[in-house]
Amino acid sequence: MKIGFLAVALSLMTAGSASAAALNLISNGDFALSHPGTTLSGNPAIPDSWNGVQTQTTNARVLDGAMMFSTAHPTTNVNLYKDYIFQSFTVPTAGLYTLAFGYKLENAQRGKSINGAMVYLDQFYASAPGVTPVVVPNLLFKQTYADELMDFHDNSAGLDKWHLGQTINLDLTAGTHTLYLSSGSGDFINQYGARVWFDNASISATAVPEPSSKALLAAALFSLTLVCRSRHRVQRNRTR
Repeated sequence: MKIGFLAVALSLMTAGSASAAALNLISNGDFALSHPGTTLSGNPAIPDSWNGVQTQTTNARVLDGAMMFSTAHPTTNVNLYKDYIFQSFTVPTAGLYTLAFGYKLENAQRGKSINGAMVYLDQFYASAPGVTPVVVPNLLFKQTYADELMDFHDNSAGLDKWHLGQTINLDLTAGTHTLYLSSGSGDFINQYGARVWFDNASISATAVPEPSSKALLAAALFSLTLVCRSRHRVQRNRTR
């Protein structure tokens, strides 16, 4: 019966942790959905639930179920070039959350070295020089084209591959926050082919056992200890 109690306690704790981590605060983070629009390239894939990319853009769109930013020629109309998207989300309760995402840098040798996959939270822009108070971007993650090539040369890491399951721990206050996915500054170069991809973006509550679950677990472990001691005594008495 004590073993049964242990099983029940562990199952309740697991269920509580799973439910806490199940709520994803980001919509369409897998970029499975796009809404109609006419881009200059004729690609109507503009991501649902995200902002920053309008229907007229030369380099940013949903492609093959992921968000893609590509390089552009220096003669490209700057007003039609986009290098980031963003989404606001509401945190119901202050606490620990986990940001998860995947990224890929394609043809890193063709991109501007300082650009690449970048993730920001809330503060994306920096204040102008001389302006007070000084505001700096809240950069959570950065992997530039130069970083990718360095990893390739130093660690024999493969190029043009997805880096899936990236996670970042966040301590968020309750209220509205904004997540930005960016390819860096304007990537206007004479070489084509460099691309930054994002996919499977999510923000969910970090699984932490609730107090009741902790109490159940403690009781279960105590019960298991008693069972083990009892069995040990029985076996020891039988051997005498």
